[in-house]
Amino acid sequence: MKKIIVATCVIGLMLVFSGLPLNAITSGYTSESSIPQKLNDCHIDITVHDVWNLLNNTGNGIQIPIDVRFKYEWNEGFIDTPYPEHPRWYSLSMLKTEDGLQAFMDMYAGEDVILYCKAGSRSLEGSQILCDAGFIGTVYNMLGGINAWKAGGYPIRTNTEPDAPEINGSLKGGPGEELTYNFSTTDAEADGVYFWIDWNDSTTPEWTGPFAHDEEITLTHIWEEEGTYLIKAKAKDIFDEESELAELVVSIVENQPPTAPTIDGPLGGKPGIEYEYTFISTDLDGDPVMYSIDWGDYNTEWTEFVDSSEEITLKHIWIEEGEYTVKAKAKDIHDAESNWSEFEVTIPRHRLRFYLWYEWYLERFPLLERLFGMIKV
Repeated sequence: MKKIIVATCVIGLMLVFSGLPLNAITSGYTSESSIPQKLNDCHIDITVHDVWNLLNNTGNGIQIPIDVRFKYEWNEGFIDTPYPEHPRWYSLSMLKTEDGLQAFMDMYAGEDVILYCKAGSRSLEGSQILCDAGFIGTVYNMLGGINAWKAGGYPIRTNTEPDAPEINGSLKGGPGEELTYNFSTTDAEADGVYFWIDWNDSTTPEWTGPFAHDEEITLTHIWEEEGTYLIKAKAKDIFDEESELAELVVSIVENQPPTAPTIDGPLGGKPGIEYEYTFISTDLDGDPVMYSIDWGDYNTEWTEFVDSSEEITLKHIWIEEGEYTVKAKAKDIHDAESNWSEFEVTIPRHRLRFYLWYEWYLERFPLLERLFGMIKV
């Protein structure tokens, strides 16, 4: 009997000096912190209350919750925590495969992950799989799963994929020309989004983001060879839910310059009088064109872009008498320019001199104007 008492006292003294409560022998955790510490480099069991505190404070690092339930369970609702400590889905069945386990280990190497399921058994199994595989990082197991999370009054949410992106930009271009494209999408839950762009050439498609769910992004691209290219784009939210694909066809061809403009208008006139002239050019690729006009009197101008083969009208006044050569050329949206066209204008024209004298004389002798009028009748 004395031996039993002595042995009991010895064990009690060992516990006192070690500073461990009796339940620490079986649980493997100290009671000095609300967040348990891991034992033997394995997983850490953690309450939903501690999970909530961890995932709402990035000051203690980034912890990533991993939902290991089936996909249909995830779709029915998952824990709602803010970015960047928002949940990801990675089922236990995926962890049980060699490829799936390796993909997880590569994806989350060095991270703190919190596994959870419905009630806690699957997350415990997943935690042990990671420990046995030598996962580099910290593995937490959320006790009680999402059931305990709901019982604790913590929020859950559902998710839908973003809308298929809208693509706006150039439909045509030339080899080596930098073209600009805008991509936008909307997300019903206003989550951040990523864009995946496939330019249909030798470049490797990749995700870029995250961006605000209603933010338009602008990207440029250069195709080096002629051809027809199909741009493909899709969006995903921070939960990796992907949209449908959007597509845009782009034609890359060597650009042809516009034709030299045709100029039409008066061949002569008076100084100080405004005259109208028309200009028209056709772009062989159907691109919009703009015109450079040299009026021959040191006045030049560029017009705005107009459609190919659209006639434009411009006005000009020559202040002094003289022989003027009006010159015009067209330029398309790819900066390809036509040859110059020329149009000769005389201010005044020689054959107009008699008419101008005659008009001056009638202004001063109205009776002659009336007499000439009677003769015409």
